Amino acid sequence: MPEIYPLEWSNERLKILDQTKLPKEQAVIIANNYVDVLDSIKSMSIRGGSVLSIAAAYALTLAAKSVSTNDVQKFLEYLENITYEIINSRPSMSSLLKVIDKIFGKLSSLSTVQEMKDFVQSEAEKIHKEDLSINYRIANFGENLISTGQTILTHGNTGALATSGYGTALGIIRKAYESGKKINVIVTETRPFLHGARLTTWELVQLGIPTNLIVDSAAGYMMVNKKIDSIIVGAQRIAKNGDFANEIGTYSLSVIAQNNNIPFYVAAPTSIIDTESPDGSSFPIEERNREEVINFNDSEISPKAISVSNITTDITPCENISGFITESGIIYPPFNNTY
Repeated sequence: MPEIYPLEWSNERLKILDQTKLPKEQAVIIANNYVDVLDSIKSMSIRGGSVLSIAAAYALTLAAKSVSTNDVQKFLEYLENITYEIINSRPSMSSLLKVIDKIFGKLSSLSTVQEMKDFVQSEAEKIHKEDLSINYRIANFGENLISTGQTILTHGNTGALATSGYGTALGIIRKAYESGKKINVIVTETRPFLHGARLTTWELVQLGIPTNLIVDSAAGYMMVNKKIDSIIVGAQRIAKNGDFANEIGTYSLSVIAQNNNIPFYVAAPTSIIDTESPDGSSFPIEERNREEVINFNDSEISPKAISVSNITTDITPCENISGFITESGIIYPPFNNTY
C-alpha cells in the first residue's frame, strides 16, 4: 500500500504536505523557520492532534537554530516566548502544550546553548518516530473490534495526514483492511473544512478501501436504517472522567449512536489525556473564521451580511463512549496519572 507522510524533516527544514490543496494537488510547503510552521498550522495546511505535536516540536527546533547568542539565559528567554506562540497557534489542541512542556522543561538541565539546540532537534525527531510506533499499536488493538463484513463510520480525518504517517481511528480501519477483513467505510463530509470529504476519502482511495461519502446530516438516517455497525473517531483532548473534545459534529454522532445501540469508540494516544481536567467543561472551544462557512470552493454561498458561528470543536460526554482505543489497549475512564 502507498505510504502517506504529512511531514518530512531533512536538511534542517520541514517539508509539509499542504492539506488545504488536497485532493486536487499534492503541494509541498518548505518551512525554513518556525514562523512558516506556525503559519501552516493556522491556515490548516497541517491539522490533526498528533501531527500538530510533531510540527510544534520542529517549530521549536527551527526557532532554536535561529538564535545566535551563546548566553544560556537569553536563549531560554527567547525560546520561552516562542513556546507561547506555538501553543496559541491552535489553543484547543492539548497536544501542542504537552509536547512543548516536555521539551522545554528539560532544557534547564543542560549547560550550553549548543547542547540545548541539539537536544531540541533530537527530541523532535524522537517524538516523530514514537508517534508512528503509537499509531501501529493503536491499530493493532482496535483492529480486533472490527469483523469482516462490517460497515464503520468515521468523522473528520484521523489517518496518515493527521499523524506521523499511519493514523489513529483511520489507522484501525486500515489495519482491519490490511488484515484481509472485507469492510466498508462511511465517511462524513465533516463541515465546514471538509476534512472527511477532502482528506479521509483521498487517503482511503489511495489505500483501495471501499468507501461511501455522506453529508454530515445523513448519519442519523444511516444509523436508524441499520447501515452502520460501529463508529470510530479521534480526539483532540480527553478529560479525566472520559469527556473528550473533537471536531464539531462528534457529539451529535455519539447521541444518535447511543439511541441506536451502535458502538462508539474513540481512538487516540494516551498523551492527550488531561488528568488535570476533571471533565470537559473547561476545554477551550475553538471558533474559526466565518469565511470557512460562507464560502465553498472559492464561491460565496451565503450573504456576507449574515452572522456566522463557525464553532469547530464540541465536547462528547463520557457516558456516550464505548471505550478508548489507545497504544496501551482499550481503556475506560476515569483516568489517573499513569497516562
